[in-house]
Order: sequence, then structure tokens, then C-alpha cells
Amino acid sequence: MTKVAVVLCAACFALPAAWAEEAHFIFHSGSTTPGAIRVGDDFAYAPDKGYGFEPAGAVVDSAAHCARPASPTADPIIVPDHSARFSVALPEGSYRVTLTFAKAPKGAITAEAGRFILLPSASKQKLTKTQSFIIDVRHAALPTLPLNAPGGIAVRLNPRECGSYSWDGKLTLGFASDAANIKTLDIVPVEVPRLFLMGDSTVTDQPQPPYAGWGQMLPLFFGNGIAIANHAESGETLKSFLSELRLDKVLSQAKTGDWALLQFSHNDEKSQWPQTHEPAGTTFPLYLKVYIAELRRHGVNPVLVTPMQRLRFDTAGKIIETHGAYPDAIRAVAASENVPLIDLTAMSRTLFEALGPEKARAAFAGNGADATHQSAYGAYELARAVVESMRRQKLPITEHLKPGLAAFDPATPDALIQP
Repeated sequence: MTKVAVVLCAACFALPAAWAEEAHFIFHSGSTTPGAIRVGDDFAYAPDKGYGFEPAGAVVDSAAHCARPASPTADPIIVPDHSARFSVALPEGSYRVTLTFAKAPKGAITAEAGRFILLPSASKQKLTKTQSFIIDVRHAALPTLPLNAPGGIAVRLNPRECGSYSWDGKLTLGFASDAANIKTLDIVPVEVPRLFLMGDSTVTDQPQPPYAGWGQMLPLFFGNGIAIANHAESGETLKSFLSELRLDKVLSQAKTGDWALLQFSHNDEKSQWPQTHEPAGTTFPLYLKVYIAELRRHGVNPVLVTPMQRLRFDTAGKIIETHGAYPDAIRAVAASENVPLIDLTAMSRTLFEALGPEKARAAFAGNGADATHQSAYGAYELARAVVESMRRQKLPITEHLKPGLAAFDPATPDALIQP
């Protein structure tokens, strides 16, 4: 790798709109480091420079970044108000991000739209002043098609995603409370395997509380040998994920040795959605098999995940099943196609019943006002369940887990945590 060293004063020079190599930044006061750029507390992101702090609570034009026009009635996205978000324009790829702080960080740190990469409130280990992560950056664009080939030029984003930090061509870090504590930021491109996540709103990187998806918690459990690429999105089904070219995006990035977790059915089971509904006894398992075949054709190791339970208890304190025949359909496909299965339906039942009808509300958005979507606590517990299932099955991907992770028993939930 060729290292490009640039020594620039942020107030005097313009940088390329996207970096092609390494990027190094110094925050606040301190000695000058060759190849680094000094950034002031109030340096706002500028497209011509390609780095800077994002304005808090900014309104993003939803049509500006879309592969298809937004509905005329769609509201613009309100970017959640963090204490600070710092962005760097980068080409698509995986990056090792190293942060040094004046003192050990105390608040949560997120990447992109809300992917948790540090959560001190859940950490069982003493944190140090230097923290390193692997972050996946993607764009909506797809590879150029040959002449006369059918297809599309980009993922068909929905209005909710337009302007999202997950698709804007920048690596964005969000700091809940430690922005003033940052000393340096180093970003270096790396070649590592990817773990692709495909699914719906219960898996996606939810951009703001009280919602959270288990996929956005998964980076907390993996080390610096793999990149978590969360392509899950709210409202998705196997059909829509295909028709919106999201599977094509995953396959365009896939390399031999990558992994993919697929959790669908929450929306596929909605018969009131005629264009995307797939019955569990007919087309749903067929679509699953197509995904498995395509992923394997590109060298990716697929893993199927059954859907988590909803917040529905009977009078005896037992979870009421709401997914019909879908979990069994997923189990049957996993068996017939020899694909590993993470039975999140069963593990979440154990988890929620262990918490009980009242305490389980804390695992859902709005303290149970939403009976489907998780809170940060619920998403964290489900991510632990996913990781534990991987370990129990001794899947090769577990070699990338952080060392020293404690075993997790859904029958013994963690105490309530908050980001």
C-alpha cells in the first residue's frame, strides 16, 4: 500500500472530495504530526475539503441522494442530534479507524447511521485511551453494466434512507459525550472479510432512539479482523430486497470467505402487502433458496436467522407465537440446504419469558409501546444471542470475535443497559 502524506492547514487548503489513501487528523491543541491535519472544534463539514463536523439536527434534502425520486409528500430526514458527528469522504471499502483520547472514553461511539462500535455501559473491561475499529463504508452506486444489459445503476433507496449516513459516501463517527476528549483520528484502508447483514427494521442500523436493531450492536462483539456491513433496512422483504437491487449491491462487494446473516419474515408475512408478500408454504422458502445459491456462487457463507418474538404474552406469562409457519419454513430451508441456523425465535422466547411481561417491556422501543421493535437494551441482548449461537455451533466466523467474551444464556438476561 502506498502511503500518501499530506500536511495541511484546515483553514488554508482544500482537500479532495474523497480520500484515496490514509487520513490522519489532530484535534484541539497538541504537537504537529507529519501527515496529519489539524481540526478545530467548530470546523464544519465542507464537501470541497472532504472532512469536518456535521451540523447537529441538520435537515437533509431527501431527494438529493436518492436513486429514485422521493414521494412529493415525504418529509425530509432529520439527522439525530448527537453531541458531535465527524465525517470524512472516502471511497467504498473497509477501514481501520483508530481514535486516541485524552482520557478513556465514557460515552457511546457510533459509526455511519448508528452502528455501535463502543458502548462503555455494556463493557466488562476497563477501557483505554486508544480505541480501534473496523468500519465498512458504502455508496448506493452499482458497478457499470455492459451495453444493453438489464439492471440498474444504484440501489433504490427509500425516502427514509435518502441522505442517510449509511449511503452518503462518507465515514461518519458519532460521539455521545467524548468529542472534546478526542486527540487524534487515523483512518487506514484494510482488506478484511465482510459480514453482510440482510433483513428488516429489527436488524437495521436504526438512526435514532428509542429504536435499535440487533445488527447495529453486532460490531461490539467482533474484533478488527472483519467488517460488519449492515444492509438490512426497514420494511424489507425477500422480494423487495431483490427488486430494489440490495442483493445486487451485496453481491457486487462479496468476496470468497465473506459471511452473510439473513433474517426475514416480519414483513414477508404481511398479506396486506400484495407486491412483497411471500407465503411461508410456497414462495418464501423458494426466495430463501435463491439467496443462498447466489451468495454461495459468490463465495459467501450464508447463515439463516429466524425472526425474534414480539412483545405478546398470554395470561400464564408465556410468549404468544405471531410468526405462523415462517420460523419452521426457515428451519426447513436451513436443513435442506445445509446452511447454519440461528434460531432467534427460540432464543428470544427464552429471553423475554425470563424477563417476564413487565420487565420485557424494557427490551422494546418506547418501553413496550412498540411490540415489534427493540430498544438499545433489547437489541444488545439479541445480538448477544446471535453471537452465542455462532459460538455454540463453532462457526468459523467466531475466530473474529473479541477475546474474552463471556458466554450468554438467554434465560439469564443482563441487567438493563443504556447507551
